[in-house]
This record gives sequence, C-alpha cells and structure tokens, in this order.
Amino acid sequence: MFDLLAQACTPMTLSKWREVLTYLGMGDLAEVQRVIYRDFALNGNKAQQQKLAQAFAQLSARDKEPQESWHWQGENGWVTPLSDLMVLEKLNRLSVKSIQAKQQPEVS
Repeated sequence: MFDLLAQACTPMTLSKWREVLTYLGMGDLAEVQRVIYRDFALNGNKAQQQKLAQAFAQLSARDKEPQESWHWQGENGWVTPLSDLMVLEKLNRLSVKSIQAKQQPEVS
C-alpha cells in the first residue's frame, strides 16, 4: 500500500492522507470527506482508485467504494492504517537521507 501511495498516479498522495488525519484529529468528518472525494475526483483514474481500494480491502477484509475504503468498523471501533502509513513515510525519508549521507564523499 505504501508503494502504491508513493506513485505519481495515486488517487491521493501521502500528504493528502496526512491532511485527512489532521481533520480526523480535529473531529471534522465533513472536511475529511470533502478532501477525499475531491482528490479522488481530480487525481487518479478508476483503475488506480480500484487498486487503492483493493489494498485497503486486503487489510480490512471488507470491500468498499474507493473513497470509503480507507477506514472500517472493527471490533473496538473505527480502524484506519493511515497513521501507520505516515510512520512508514517518515522512516522511508530518514533511510533515504541516511543512504545519501553515506554516499557523499568526505571533505577534508
């Protein structure tokens, strides 16, 4: 899922999912829905939307419309992997920076 969201043709970028988490934290569900539906309408073709929905469905074991697939009702309330994706993004950026730093020649 992380690789799918990092692609240029993804229906929603990781930064937009971060925005969704911000609105969730504020309790603004109307804005969450607005951001998601707007981005799906503007950014991404139906095939990419279905790939994303399938990736979420694999985690949830539930099929939903692409715009609704990012969360589901679990045994103990609503569930979403978005926070985990943000952690993976941060770790990925840190590891890329670390590799780049090791590849730069030392200046004496």
